[in-house]
Amino acid sequence: MSHKDSSKGFSIIEAVILIVIVVIIGLGGWWIWKHSHAKNTTTHTQPLSTNRPDNPYVGWKSAASAMAGFSIKYPADWTYSSVMGKDNAEHITLTGNHMQVIMSSYKDLLDTQCDDCIQTLDSARFTVPNVGAVDLKQVTHKLDNGLGQALVLELPNSTYYLPSKSHTGVSTTFRGFSVLDSEQAYQNETAAQFVANPEYKIAQTILKSITY
Repeated sequence: MSHKDSSKGFSIIEAVILIVIVVIIGLGGWWIWKHSHAKNTTTHTQPLSTNRPDNPYVGWKSAASAMAGFSIKYPADWTYSSVMGKDNAEHITLTGNHMQVIMSSYKDLLDTQCDDCIQTLDSARFTVPNVGAVDLKQVTHKLDNGLGQALVLELPNSTYYLPSKSHTGVSTTFRGFSVLDSEQAYQNETAAQFVANPEYKIAQTILKSITY
């Protein structure tokens, strides 16, 4: 009788141990699955955030043309000025330590080409909202009795005075120059020196920010 009870007791103990082992294995498998799932989720989402393009205009200011109706962005440490000339043209100037961007708006122009642009040295096309394709060009241009270097915007058909989309009869030139001490310095500046200007790419980025 006692031998029978002992066998029954061992069976119960064995069953309990088996259940405990199954529970431990189950919990261990669940923990491993959770850890692996979390790791895979992190690995999957991380490249998505690193592949997002940076916004070059974060922290920049905006300037707007009352005469032509466009807006443009510029670095917070650049200076802004706007004047109406005696020719009834609006001249907006953005100036950094080494480069400046000048936008001049006129009314009722007949000639829309850049007669002073002698040679295009480089060109990149981008899209301006409400305008379409625009070419950002590095050019050699006439500068009084000599030549100088500049960045200019032109439409694909070589229209240099970009027509306003909201102000009838108003057109604007967009130009970038080095900040130099004299006219002679502008005439002596080579294309290579112009491109090597530490704010050359910033001026390009400014010109690419225009919108109408």
